[in-house]
Amino acid sequence: GMAVPNFFRKPFGPGWGLVGDAGYTKDFISAYSWMGFTFEGDRFLSPNVSTGIVLGWQEIYDQTGFQQYDFPQGAATGTSYRHLMIIPILVKGRYWTGGSHQGRNLHPFVGASIGTYYVRQTLDFGIYTAEESNWHFGLAPEGGVVLGQTRGAAWTLLARYNYPFKSGNYLDGGSKSWPYWSFG
Repeated sequence: GMAVPNFFRKPFGPGWGLVGDAGYTKDFISAYSWMGFTFEGDRFLSPNVSTGIVLGWQEIYDQTGFQQYDFPQGAATGTSYRHLMIIPILVKGRYWTGGSHQGRNLHPFVGASIGTYYVRQTLDFGIYTAEESNWHFGLAPEGGVVLGQTRGAAWTLLARYNYPFKSGNYLDGGSKSWPYWSFG
C-alpha cells in the first residue's frame, strides 16, 4: 500500500515518566518511581491510525522499615530493599481523534500495545540478595494527548496500564503478573 505522511508529529522519540504500582506489584512494592525511560515510534497508516513500537526500562524501588523475617534457622531483623526491573518490548496501535491534524495544538488518542515484558524481582536484606526473573506476554491499553508542536518537537501526556500476564515462579514461589501504571 501507499504510505501516508506523518501528519503532525515527529514519529519517534525518547520519553521519561512516572511508574506506579498496581495489583500484586503493590503487595511487593508500594511506591512510585521516576527511574526509567521509554523510546516510542509511530508510523501513520492513515490520518487517524498509527502503529509503532514501545521499548523501555522501568525500575520500581522501595525500602521497608525495620522488619523481622523468620527463617527455619531463626529470625533476623532489619531493613529490606525491594526492586522490580521491568523491560517492555511492545508493538502498539493508536486511533487519533478528529479529522485533519494540521494547525491543531491538541491531538488526543487511544491505543493498545501487545508484546513481551522481562521482569526481575530482587529482595536485598543485609548481605543477602534473593532474585527471580521471567519473561511475560502482556497487553497495555493507553490514552493520551499530544500537545502542540514547535520546531518538530511536541509533548505527549499519556497513561498506560501495563499488564504482563502471569508467568514463572517468583520469590514467594508463585506465578505473578506484575501490573503497573506508566504516566508520561
